[in-house]
Amino acid sequence: MVQLSEMVWAKSMFGAALLGDQRRTDRLVLCAALQARDAGASSLATCGGDSAAAEGLYRLMSNEGFETTSITDAGCLATIAAAPKVGDILAIQDDTALSFPARLKPELGPIGGKNSAKTNGIMVHSTLLVDLNSGDTIGLAHQQFWVRDPTEPRRQAQAADRASELKESFKWQQADAVVLRRFAAEAHRIIAVADRESDITEWMAKKVAAGERFVFRSLHNRVLDGPQRKLRKAVAAMPVVSRLTVHVPQRGGKQARPVRTAIVSLRVGTVRLAPTELPEAQRFKVNVLWVHEDHPPPGEDALDWLLLTSEPVETAAAAERVLRCYRLRWRIEDFHKAWKSEGCDIEGRRQRSADTLERTAAMLAFVAVRLLQLRDAHDRGSTAACTTLLTPLQWRCLWQATEKTKVLPKKAPDATWACRALAKLGGWMPKKGASPGYAKLWRGWDKLSERVEAVQLAFGLAGQEM
Repeated sequence: MVQLSEMVWAKSMFGAALLGDQRRTDRLVLCAALQARDAGASSLATCGGDSAAAEGLYRLMSNEGFETTSITDAGCLATIAAAPKVGDILAIQDDTALSFPARLKPELGPIGGKNSAKTNGIMVHSTLLVDLNSGDTIGLAHQQFWVRDPTEPRRQAQAADRASELKESFKWQQADAVVLRRFAAEAHRIIAVADRESDITEWMAKKVAAGERFVFRSLHNRVLDGPQRKLRKAVAAMPVVSRLTVHVPQRGGKQARPVRTAIVSLRVGTVRLAPTELPEAQRFKVNVLWVHEDHPPPGEDALDWLLLTSEPVETAAAAERVLRCYRLRWRIEDFHKAWKSEGCDIEGRRQRSADTLERTAAMLAFVAVRLLQLRDAHDRGSTAACTTLLTPLQWRCLWQATEKTKVLPKKAPDATWACRALAKLGGWMPKKGASPGYAKLWRGWDKLSERVEAVQLAFGLAGQEM
């Protein structure tokens, strides 16, 4: 049984999806609601043993009558329509790779690094919106899936002579253009934010020329106009406008890094970039913020973020605002985690084809955002009423399931309580300073849904007996 709140959410996301037939759209809404009810479960498990629902789901996801973009566009346009109407919005871009079993290898492409193609899968480029002032996750504004051609050159030396529009890196510019077009007259509120892969000359030059806003982390030690010809040398001589303590998030993988804090200096200035591929008349100025840890702990690499931006940096307040823009970039990494592994576990799916996987991944991306927003409420200590997340019946059932001996309050508790209670219902053991994991949240949500369904069933039976 799908609860009203999940159906309302699913319809708001996908009710306007253009799939060529209204019955397909209705099926997509139902599938999304079922998956939202039980985010980490397999598509088949969400159907609850209903063979007709399972058959409908697989027919929808394998249907060749519509493209994956029909799903993503519907969700993205709905997200933008519901975005805050005032204040600056960060449009955070990043690539990720979805890796899948070897049996699908002929339909997939290489996803390894520049010098490696040992793993196959689907590449995805996403743009996640975050409210700069509140730090709230708004949702996805654009998403593009593609499978790499194993015969295409990917090394820089091999691809250098290709037109920029034919390079994979052009997707950053394409995504940026789509988001700004979708915001139309409100595009001046959008600040593009991206990591070192965004240090692309053509893109930055275009944004400067168009007066568009951005915060990009520098990858290259760029050539400058002026006496100090290299960017790194120039920023080392810039004045320090602020020193502050920042939280350094944990990082896994080959370069594993534990969570810690760092005392950093903020140096600011303005430079004129002189890329050799542009004529002198097209060279452009950017503001620079260098965030550097002067005295890292023994054995730790110094924190070092060199940011190129259109935003003002002259004062401590302005520089710290730009730093906040970049630090919020980590939210898209949280989205990837909620989507790919801990939350929706898209990489654990076992659909029959690459196309089915792609469509399923597109739908689950918005479910992952929902999980991310739920945990955001906990991490920020939201004081908003939990009725922004739960129906009255849901929060009352959640209270009875987790608080047990406490009297049910007349007024709905806050959203922070709701997130912690959901996670505890899912098996989370609260620890000081720790946030609940996505798997615990969706398991708690699933258990809550079962309890609400039982209450509704009991009331129905009682009504029949009467």
